[in-house]
This record gives sequence, C-alpha cells and structure tokens, in this order.
Amino acid sequence: MSTQPQNLNPGFNVKDTSMFFNNYSSNMEIQYTNMFHDQNRLLQNLKDLQNTKTIKVNFQNEQISYLNFINLILVIFYSIFTFIFLIFVFIGKKMGKWPLLAKIIILIILPLFPFFITTFEKIIWKIIIFIQSLIIGNVYMSQNY
Repeated sequence: MSTQPQNLNPGFNVKDTSMFFNNYSSNMEIQYTNMFHDQNRLLQNLKDLQNTKTIKVNFQNEQISYLNFINLILVIFYSIFTFIFLIFVFIGKKMGKWPLLAKIIILIILPLFPFFITTFEKIIWKIIIFIQSLIIGNVYMSQNY
C-alpha cells in the first residue's frame, strides 16, 4: 500500500488548488490593505479640509486676493484719470495760463503720488501700532508669539 493519498479526480490537482487559494488570499489581502490606506488618506484629507484653521486661512487668502483685485482696479482708474488730467493740463485752454514749471511739477508728482502716500501711510501705521503697544503694555508686536 502507498502512503500518499490517491487523487480520486484525475483532473483535480491539490497542489495547484492550494497555490491558487494562497495567491488569491494574498492578492485580496493586498487589495484590502490598499483600500484601507486609500480610505485613511481620504479621511485625512477631509479632516484637513474641515479643520477650522485651514478654513480660516483659506478665507483670509480669498479676502486678500479680493483686496488685491480691488487695489488693481483702483490703480487702473487712478492711472486713467491721471493721464486725462495731464492731457488737460498740457493741452487745455484754461490750463495754458499755468507756468511751465508748475506743469512739470504736476507731471512728476501726480503719477508718483500713490507710491509716496503708501509709504507715508505705512510709516504712520507703524508709529500708531508702536504707540499703542507702549500704552497697552503689549510686548508682542504681532500675533506670531
């Protein structure tokens, strides 16, 4: 008598079947692991999207971009009105009585006015913040402490 089990079904191989199920189970384990990691990444991304700090930063960025857009429109309007005014200064009938030196001063000052006023505004703002920090006694100049 032989000690090996007899294969009752000649088309059925036990070794091939066990290898198939082992490969199938390892493939399924890899797929479930990948799916689990994908779900964790998705949940982490959703958590980051719903984070209040992230929402606050996104809101502030949108507001800043909106203010930059408004600032650009105002600069364009100012440039157009300055150009029109300078045309009237040099070509207009009533402005022809102005001396040439006054026209040159207007020609220099008017286009450069936004740069001067912005610098002046920033200096005044920093002085106000400094005086306020001395009065209140706040040692931190910004919220990044």
